[in-house]
Amino acid sequence: VFSSSNASNWPVSTIYGTGVYWSLDGSSNWTGFDQPPFGSNSGDPVSVIGVDGRLYENYISNSLGQGVAVSTDNGVSWTTHTVAPNPGSLADKNHFMVDKTPSSPYVNRSYCIWTDFGGINDYDAVLRYSTNYGQNWSTSINLSSGLSSYLNQGANVQTGPNGEVYATWTVYIGSNVNDGEDGIGFAKSTDGG
Repeated sequence: VFSSSNASNWPVSTIYGTGVYWSLDGSSNWTGFDQPPFGSNSGDPVSVIGVDGRLYENYISNSLGQGVAVSTDNGVSWTTHTVAPNPGSLADKNHFMVDKTPSSPYVNRSYCIWTDFGGINDYDAVLRYSTNYGQNWSTSINLSSGLSSYLNQGANVQTGPNGEVYATWTVYIGSNVNDGEDGIGFAKSTDGG
């Protein structure tokens, strides 16, 4: 079992970033860190276990881009990688998934989705993928530019049994987030992103 949190001390005076916690015996005993063993970051954690047992922790990096920490030894050691740099202001409301279907043509491919604030994809949902366990990433693929919307945020990504990639996010049509959410955006890939 692998989980994470936006971690801080109590009462809150210091934000640590992403705390990570795991159990190797079905959740009877836990190991973990409020202060991440792979270094401080800006939170918004997403925890995934790959089909090979690899632990992936996605988060907003301190530079306000996207990062991922990967462990191949049940959390004893971690390697960090940049998923995407800061697009100008912030890469926010991220989600992460790894294709865990052994028969998939894209097994172990990693997917990260978020909203860019700044840059050429400003206010749009974008996706990047990695074919080498998070070490290197594709360029950003804009998923929401075809919609008549003001903002596309709150993304989620999932893989299907044959390597499909499904992405959803909230669509705001009005000119202000206070106008409320107007719909759900959806995108699908059948070729690994």
